[in-house]
Amino acid sequence: MPRLPNLLHAPGRWLGRVLARRRIRRPISLLRRDESPLVRTLGDAFQQLLSGHLAPDETEWVRRIESLRDELARSTRGLEVADYGACPPEETGRPDNEPAGRIVTRTVGETCRIASVAPVRARLLFRLVRAVKPSTCLELGTSLGISAAYQAAALDLNGRGCLVTLEGAPALVAVARENLDRLGLRSVSIVQGRFQDTLADVLRRRAPIDFAFIDGHHDEHATVRYFEQIVPHCADPAVLIFDDIAWSPGMARAWRTIAADARVPLAVDMAIQGLCLIASTVLRHPTTRVPIL
Repeated sequence: MPRLPNLLHAPGRWLGRVLARRRIRRPISLLRRDESPLVRTLGDAFQQLLSGHLAPDETEWVRRIESLRDELARSTRGLEVADYGACPPEETGRPDNEPAGRIVTRTVGETCRIASVAPVRARLLFRLVRAVKPSTCLELGTSLGISAAYQAAALDLNGRGCLVTLEGAPALVAVARENLDRLGLRSVSIVQGRFQDTLADVLRRRAPIDFAFIDGHHDEHATVRYFEQIVPHCADPAVLIFDDIAWSPGMARAWRTIAADARVPLAVDMAIQGLCLIASTVLRHPTTRVPIL
């Protein structure tokens, strides 16, 4: 039974939450009943995120990482970085929108608030890595290392696997390394340099990739190009997460292109993030919408 004060003072808000939960639960329920064990595993991960259930050791990792996030968000330490990921095409002078880097000066606190993956999205990465148990994870866009910490913590709890994360800005790489060292996470390594300069070699050395988080260079053509570049180096199966799919009309088009690709039997649209499954043994599904993020 709902608490009467909430219902009386904000009935519209309460009803909206109830309806939103119902919209979320239905697609998750369909995933959890799928004939594919892998799809059911993904559905279970979504359900665990929705329920908020965490084991004691998982709770401790979330507490430690979020405590670090809070500390970073208050930091006034200055950072001068070359922003490779969000420079408009008209400022690059290049048709493929691969900028040389626009110098931006921010504090660590501003960077944390603007660029770090939000807690609920970070916990989804954590839940998915725990569920899928990948051997090799790839991340494009390290920033301060919060999302890398969640993935590396999940690998630590799994007792297997490693993460390689790519970041273009040297100042961010330095801070991210400090943060990951403070947390004692050893299963993660950072590669410094622009994605277009470093990704091919990382894929060649680290393949097969069974989990990837793409969160940088938010440009339509670049995002599709990274998808095309990563997929041939993926394990079967593999899970790919694309962040900020609604960041711009171009990113929305990139997500629709990826979700419709014949090599993607399952695409889950989470409003802000998109998940696609690469698996030859899974039958083609229509794009599933789980608006939890």
